[in-house]
This record gives sequence, structure tokens and C-alpha cells, in this order.
Amino acid sequence: MPNYRRAKTPGGTYFFTLVTYRRQQILCDEPIRQALRQAIRNTRLHYPFSVDVWVLMPDHLHCLWTLPDGDDDFSTRWSLNKTPGKYRLQGTLQAGAVENAVKGKAPRIDPVAAAFLGTLYTGST
Repeated sequence: MPNYRRAKTPGGTYFFTLVTYRRQQILCDEPIRQALRQAIRNTRLHYPFSVDVWVLMPDHLHCLWTLPDGDDDFSTRWSLNKTPGKYRLQGTLQAGAVENAVKGKAPRIDPVAAAFLGTLYTGST
């Protein structure tokens, strides 16, 4: 098994990039978006985190998460997010996600601006 080096910063903010398997352009499909949204809601019930920014594109996504103080376990959260039930995302999002710890405080982005950026990148209206 690979021995990944993980950025471990309890209570930190992390930047993630995940890519779909073979760059399938499915992340903007409504059933997949709903499944991912529900998976994140379910995960946050047991493993809280805040979503600072989320950009969804057809074949990959970027996001910033901030974990609670004393917590650095983002990998469990991603594992749970990839198995949301009816629409399993396990084979959809590649295992080799890229994460980076963000130094200092997380940037605060206006939710309206974040929604606008998401609309620009997904092509939604």
C-alpha cells in the first residue's frame, strides 16, 4: 500500500482537487450533484467541517474546507462523501485526491460570489 504524506494541521483549512475517473464529465449531472450534496450533508452530521469554497466542473472539483479545532481527519470525511448510497461516487472520484494545507486563516468569500463562481464554472444558470 502507498504511504501518502498528508498535511496534518488540526483545525486547519485544506484545499482539495478531485478528478473524476478517466475524466468523465459527469459532476454537473443533476443526479450526481444531488448525491454529492447529500453525502456532504450526511458526513457533516458525524464529522463536522465548514465548506469555505466549492467549485464544481464537469470532470473535477476544487474546494476549501476548515476542520474543527483539534481535528485533522479529512480523509475519513472524503471516504464517507464518496459513498452516498443510491449514486455511489466511489468509482467516480479518483482515490488520489490532492490536498494542501492552507497557511493562516481561511479566506472569507461572500456566499453570493461563491455561487456566482460555481455558476461560471459549471455552466449552470
